[in-house]
Amino acid sequence: MSWDMQPEEMAEQQRLRAIEYYLGVKGGQGVRFPWHALDQLTGPVLPGFLVMVGGRKKGGKTTFLLNWAEYLTLCKRTFLYITTETEPESLKIKLAAQSLDLDVGAAIAGELSEEDEARLFVQFAEQSSQGGTSIYAPGGGGTLTELQHWFVYAAEMGVDCIIYDYFQRMATEGDTWQGLANNLKQIKNMARDFGIPIVMGAQLHAKDKGVVAPFEMPGDGEWYGGQSPGMEADFTLQLWRPMRDGVSEDEIRKARRNEIDVMDLVQTNVMQIRISDHRWRGANMYKTCKLTVNNDRVSDHIGIVA
Repeated sequence: MSWDMQPEEMAEQQRLRAIEYYLGVKGGQGVRFPWHALDQLTGPVLPGFLVMVGGRKKGGKTTFLLNWAEYLTLCKRTFLYITTETEPESLKIKLAAQSLDLDVGAAIAGELSEEDEARLFVQFAEQSSQGGTSIYAPGGGGTLTELQHWFVYAAEMGVDCIIYDYFQRMATEGDTWQGLANNLKQIKNMARDFGIPIVMGAQLHAKDKGVVAPFEMPGDGEWYGGQSPGMEADFTLQLWRPMRDGVSEDEIRKARRNEIDVMDLVQTNVMQIRISDHRWRGANMYKTCKLTVNNDRVSDHIGIVA
């Protein structure tokens, strides 16, 4: 929007965007998350959307994104997965193992039985046959120029969605936080210009550095890079591994003093997700849902919890 835009022009632009959003939702445009409780909160990821998926270190960002990629493959939707942290081949091993319910750690370590190894290699062949719809690419230098080239490529290939893992590894100019904010503005413009949604993994940092912090609900101020994700993205998600229901303050204090193991207070195989911002469904901001995670496979757990 230009600052010299007349009120009539502004109103007309907003009218067109409102119609575009309404018809997009009604017509089933974009891509969706496979987990019912989360999909109820977010709605579709429409063309031109920027979505941020934040998590603390080892909080499940890549697991979440890979499971979504697997779902898109099953739905015959085309995606481009750009990885800046892991080799594309490593992601394919994880995906193949997940789809066969094999031990992902054993697959990465090359420690599968001969029978499971043969099944894994067959799955690799199946992945290759899907190469035109499931595209994995190295992030390279992680620059905006490279990302723009990937948007051009995605448009030429008819890609339905770009997945970028993860945002903070992208190169910036000048001050890091201001550079990240400027990057997000330009990425949002790219998504709009090309009409392709982009979902980006992002880092959260706990203000409290203690052992309990990674298992407490994130706050809006925990985005690495300040408030820019919430200001630029169409919606933002925050992931964490929650504590068990009913954990007492006394137990938390003991965990902070290392008198008890904090992992004894954490829910087993559960990922909780908070809607920290949503420009289109504001009533769902700050609501959360839970998903189950077993052997890196994410599935519905229970419904909306708050």
